[in-house]
Amino acid sequence: QMVEMTNDILQLVRYQLNCDYDEDSWYFQRFITHLRYYLMRQKNGVIQENGDQNELVNMVFSRFNKEKNCVDLIDYYLQEKQGWHTSNIEKMYLILHLRNLVEKKNRS
Repeated sequence: QMVEMTNDILQLVRYQLNCDYDEDSWYFQRFITHLRYYLMRQKNGVIQENGDQNELVNMVFSRFNKEKNCVDLIDYYLQEKQGWHTSNIEKMYLILHLRNLVEKKNRS
């Protein structure tokens, strides 16, 4: 089930960000590692709260709109499939990993 969700999310990312990433790259491996731990936290009901990072979260949300839209779709997918909700801090980290993955691929 986790493998299926991971693959579904990777397909969603590939489609939404129009990114044909190199699965052997270090950036992809960082993203996939974060994604796996994120899914494990979701499965185990571990919720990361924003704490005092609201300003940072809002800045990332407004600056990386394309990645934010993609993460919102990931959140929607997980809500529909598992009933899971993603905190804003988790969304922020996913956005940053996606941004890094896409930006590094575009520079290659």
